[in-house]
Amino acid sequence: MDRLPCPACEDFVKPVRVALEEVERRRSHITAKMKKLASKYTNVYLFDPLPSLCEGDVCSTHNQEGEALFRDDDHIGSKGRDR
Repeated sequence: MDRLPCPACEDFVKPVRVALEEVERRRSHITAKMKKLASKYTNVYLFDPLPSLCEGDVCSTHNQEGEALFRDDDHIGSKGRDR
């Protein structure tokens, strides 16, 4: 599957806020596969970082201090990891 566009992640200099619904839509193709694996194998566990990275129904590319939470449009950076 081709990567879906991520307009919020194109510019990591300025914070951008995105609806949680949009973030979930972008990652739905992979989370569906991961959930299928977790239901099939007892030694596969899923951890969803969105509750830690998003506030309510909005996700931001940066924390309150203006530091980037992601290193690219799909990978959590060190500041996101520390949350």
